Amino acid sequence: MRLWILSLNFSTINLDRNQINKVADKVETQLRLAIHGVPWELLENASQDQLAVISEVVSRNITDDVKASANSVSYGIGQLFSQNN
Repeated sequence: MRLWILSLNFSTINLDRNQINKVADKVETQLRLAIHGVPWELLENASQDQLAVISEVVSRNITDDVKASANSVSYGIGQLFSQNN
């Protein structure tokens, strides 16, 4: 699915809220994946199934990053309060 909406000249188009929501729904997955660093070349012609798999992998990666950050913070707090002054 090409991101055709970005090639439009928005200065001559007046989309209503419903149209904006429909277009956003169509491109949301691709844009979110691109924001997370997935190359556009992988996304622009991907099927919905392929996008879902890539999205799941990115989601798992985010979850792992959050867990690692929480563990690091917990370790740091533990070190802070266990120091002998």
